Amino acid sequence: MTTTLTYGANKTFLLDATEATLLRPRQIESLPHDQIVAHVRAQLAEPIHFPPLAQATVPGDHVVLAIEPGIPQRLAVIDGALQALQEAGVEDAHITLLLACPTTNVDALRDDLAALGHCRCQIKNHDPDNEKEIAFLGVSQTEVALRLNRELCEADLVLPVSVTTGQLSSDESLPNFAGLFPVFSDRETRQRFSSATAEHFPALAPESLLEIEECGRQLGVLINTQVVPAPDGQVAALFAGDPVSVARQAQEKYREVWCSDSQGRGNLVIATLAGGAEQQTWQNVGRALAAAEAVLEPGGCIAICSELAERPGIALSQLFGNEDYGVVAREIRQNPDADSGAALQLCRSLDRGTVYLRSKLSRSVVESLGITPFESDNELEHLAQTLRPCVVLKEAQRLMPSVIEVEA
Repeated sequence: MTTTLTYGANKTFLLDATEATLLRPRQIESLPHDQIVAHVRAQLAEPIHFPPLAQATVPGDHVVLAIEPGIPQRLAVIDGALQALQEAGVEDAHITLLLACPTTNVDALRDDLAALGHCRCQIKNHDPDNEKEIAFLGVSQTEVALRLNRELCEADLVLPVSVTTGQLSSDESLPNFAGLFPVFSDRETRQRFSSATAEHFPALAPESLLEIEECGRQLGVLINTQVVPAPDGQVAALFAGDPVSVARQAQEKYREVWCSDSQGRGNLVIATLAGGAEQQTWQNVGRALAAAEAVLEPGGCIAICSELAERPGIALSQLFGNEDYGVVAREIRQNPDADSGAALQLCRSLDRGTVYLRSKLSRSVVESLGITPFESDNELEHLAQTLRPCVVLKEAQRLMPSVIEVEA
């Protein structure tokens, strides 16, 4: 039996899946564009455990929509939020869209919104290196300075729009304001935060989670919006309202869609990285490696199928030509950087077995990291036939796989 698998924006490959276990998100009916717009409006008109948006604003209020990177169907979500704010009496001229995705073409987005009737709202891209755009919010309980984009600190109402990510276990504390902090902070804070959470990657360190929550409280954010992703870049659900209630309901829906069980482990785990350029990152490679290890036999191999073009960062570069992964990991911990979490995960995976990568990077760059590059379907098919049994993870950067232990 041959199956077609997708990676990147629209790349596909054929795999003989006769002896492979395919783990994928649950096939659900995602929300089409017009329903997303209507759903956002409805959620903000009657938020969860929060007054209607019209009661949270007064004429003349300056409202900031803080848009986290990676929001599926972003234009429809933004359109729905802007319509909801208009219906609550907020004029477009008093609304600022604050984006945290540096690759966003602001002019193109402005044209798209103008075509939808939103001509007067301001659109800004957050720059973590522009000190003039960063304001001091306050001091945390651990005496750490909390710094955020000035637009957020000066707004009358901040409405965060974030994408839900999976937690490793259902009893973990949920990050209610991870779409705000450290996403919209300065470079130094973002690097410090990444360093603090690197050892727990892809989860958050407990102290970092507390800092996120304190930042949201000091900013006075009382309403939050989370988008739950569906397969193939679609939207499974959207929740708005009290941040704690929203985080809990969004996480429940996420697990319903993205949890997948296997009855065995694989000597080879093939993990696909699906989505456009915003999904083809080392951060998501690290997430895919962590997901693959959950269903990998000890000493097994992992093959990542991606369109990754992002050059390795400072932490990842410490692997160049160095195969003593224990030493590299110690160096990364002593001199952490923004990509430390992904780098430490790669060290762990390489220390346990071979990692193969299909990407847009040159062979020399991939090989210098200790990773084995591959470029063709035939190479992948050969691996799948040689390293049996094989487990395939679809959209591995989001998937939450686990093994059901079967009693002998």
